[in-house]
Amino acid sequence: MSSTTQQERFLEGAAGSPGIVIGKSSLYQREQPRVSEHRISADEVEQQVRCFKEARKKAEKELQNMLESQQGGSAVELVQTQIEMINDPELNDQVIRNIKENKQPADLAVKQAFENYLQVIRQTNE
Repeated sequence: MSSTTQQERFLEGAAGSPGIVIGKSSLYQREQPRVSEHRISADEVEQQVRCFKEARKKAEKELQNMLESQQGGSAVELVQTQIEMINDPELNDQVIRNIKENKQPADLAVKQAFENYLQVIRQTNE
């Protein structure tokens, strides 16, 4: 005869709806993407710039497909905002500058550019 023990746990957080619930729950943990931390050689710079440009085109295409499947509302505005962000010339220039001048791989260059972008937004809101 096998014996199983059940452990009672109390979870707190933002409620999806008001009230108390007893039963199974699931935990959502947002996974952070892994970003390269190494520097690239001068020989790899142009390949990383191409990689970034191809990824940007692919992302825009996927967002355009999402946009076409939406019926309106806030989801459309969110997708349109994302399209505008990935096509922002200043943001794209910053990514390419990070690759060329700082010898960052494309993923690290994007991360750094967005961190700079967010810092400017935060300072503007203060």
